[in-house]
Amino acid sequence: MDRTLLLIKQNYLQKVKAKSFILMTLLYMAVILVAVNWTSIKDVFSGDDQVKVALVDETKQLGATFPEKGDVEFEATTEDRKTLEKK
Repeated sequence: MDRTLLLIKQNYLQKVKAKSFILMTLLYMAVILVAVNWTSIKDVFSGDDQVKVALVDETKQLGATFPEKGDVEFEATTEDRKTLEKK
């Protein structure tokens, strides 16, 4: 019985000290952390900023043809392009 416990302890310590065991344990912890905090990570990279696109249309015909989708807002303007670039 004494030898069995000694053998189990020796094998356990040998496996725990192996580089592959340590690497896989750290990898599993990283995957779990990403899975648990996925919504926070996604919010950091996607953001909630609404993008505003100015349509410079001298013919005044295209302003209504661009529908707003999601976080992109189209705004028809009467200002010329050089004035808008300065802003």
